[in-house]
Parts: sequence; structure tokens; C-alpha cells
Amino acid sequence: LQEKLRAQAISDPLTGLYNRRHFEEMLDTSLNTAKSEQSYVSLLMLDLDHFKRFNDNFGHDAGDYVLKEVSSLLMNTIDDDDVACRLGGVELAVIALGRDAEAGTVLAQQICNLISGLHLELKGLSLGKVTVSIGVSTFPDSQVDRSNLVKIADVALYKAKDTGRNRVIHYNEVRQLASLKSEPELDSDDSNQSSTVRVLANK
Repeated sequence: LQEKLRAQAISDPLTGLYNRRHFEEMLDTSLNTAKSEQSYVSLLMLDLDHFKRFNDNFGHDAGDYVLKEVSSLLMNTIDDDDVACRLGGVELAVIALGRDAEAGTVLAQQICNLISGLHLELKGLSLGKVTVSIGVSTFPDSQVDRSNLVKIADVALYKAKDTGRNRVIHYNEVRQLASLKSEPELDSDDSNQSSTVRVLANK
């Protein structure tokens, strides 16, 4: 019974993914482990593109169905040691353990391709194509604490949205472009860490 209650406390009831609370705990744990073992952690921040149209055109049942199908694909794609979470709305995340920037980007691109290849139907009605934009950040290549690792993944996600959606961008790419101008400023306030994604969710 205690295990069942524990599972319910850390899971998102709609998708079966871990919730934000567990995400924050696991990201802290993963970063501490990576620091002590001198290994890597890549963070993937995912946002479904034009998701609002599923709710508007087909109803909220269709939107829920899309979220569940994408979440199921996510769980079947990542490694057993990785952690997939729903942070809220259509905002998802994957903590990919032991993956450097290149390996994290490869995983993100695999997820992006698989989602865009989904053919979703609900009650015999085709829902059309679903795509995802993904921003990636990596420890220790990027900032070292949880707050900034999430923020710079959000910055990369915003860039993926801004440059056409249905794509993957690692923060290192953003940083290389920014070196010609000025690097994005990072606020240490945890409460604002995902505001960029929430603003973009309905675009």
C-alpha cells in the first residue's frame, strides 16, 4: 500500500510519467551523482508543437489521447536508467544519465523523429500529424546547478520553436551563435525556470 501511495505521489495521473516534484528530486540526485563520478547528464525539455489545435479541432479527449500516446512512446524509447516526466500542460522532460552533449542530442533527435512519424487516430478519426520541439542542455558542458540547467534547456527549446519547430537544438549551438553577440542572461530564480515554455505552448 505504501509503495502504491508513493507511486501515486510522484506520477502524473494522465500520462503515467513522473511529475514535476519527482523531476526536481531526480535532477538534483543525477547532478550530484554526475559530479561525484565525473560523468554526464543531459536534460531534454520537450514541448508539443501547435498542441492547442488538437483541443480546438477535436476536443480535450483528443488532446489527452495525444499526450498519452507521446508519453508512451517516450517511455518506450529512453533507457531504463533515464527519467521521463510531465512538468505540466504539454511540457515534458527527460533526464538522460551518462549522455554527453552529442549522445543527448542523438536521443532527442530520435524522439523527435519517432513522434513526427506517429499516425494518431481516435474513434476512427485521424488527428493529423504531431511534432515536438526539444531543447537540450548537458552537465558538465553547461551550467552546473539544476536551476540553470533547466533554464538553458528552455533557451534551446525557445530557439527550436523560433526556427521552425519539429527540431532539436542543444544549448551549445545557441551559445556558439551568442558568442558573436551576447550570451542569454540566466536568472537564478527557480520560479521562472519554465515560463518561456509555458508562453510558447499555445503557439
